[in-house]
Amino acid sequence: IMRNRPRNAMLMEEDQIGGAVATLDGEWVIEPNLIPALAPYQIEMINGAAYYGDNEGYDDKNACVLRQDDSYGDAGQQGADFAATELGFEIKTSASFATGDDMTAQIQQLQDNDCDVVFQASTLIDSPSVWGRAEAVGFEPRWIALGPAWSSAFASGDQAQYIKDNVWIMAEDGASLDTSISGV
Repeated sequence: IMRNRPRNAMLMEEDQIGGAVATLDGEWVIEPNLIPALAPYQIEMINGAAYYGDNEGYDDKNACVLRQDDSYGDAGQQGADFAATELGFEIKTSASFATGDDMTAQIQQLQDNDCDVVFQASTLIDSPSVWGRAEAVGFEPRWIALGPAWSSAFASGDQAQYIKDNVWIMAEDGASLDTSISGV
């Protein structure tokens, strides 16, 4: 599917210059003059899915998605869908939400579908509600969440142990909490 190219992308190509993108959504990857600063959300999700497959495997496991109902959530869903196709597993169910929603219905949907792994595209605004509701009902899948789901404040909050036991954050600065690295 072709889309209309942004005017600035056409001008960069015409002027034979490059530029760095200011979004982590992968919509720009078809532009030859744009240079990635970080991996797009789709790639982060694919990397998380591959890591899960390599370490825990998908045999007899139900994979699911929990996503915001916006373009950020779309990017997470696209990454999970691509990973499912390429790695040979199925997405059993996808639940979506608007920022600020009570997560009861979404967590119930995931729990009712016996989700063993949940690919999560939420921001730090909604992540405490997601994990708090899941913890409250005893739902403990492996959460594979995109980087914006995380805040370092969660490392010592009420949900710290649940997060430590169940959540993987897919981001390129994962070492930011590793105090053995100089400068952290």
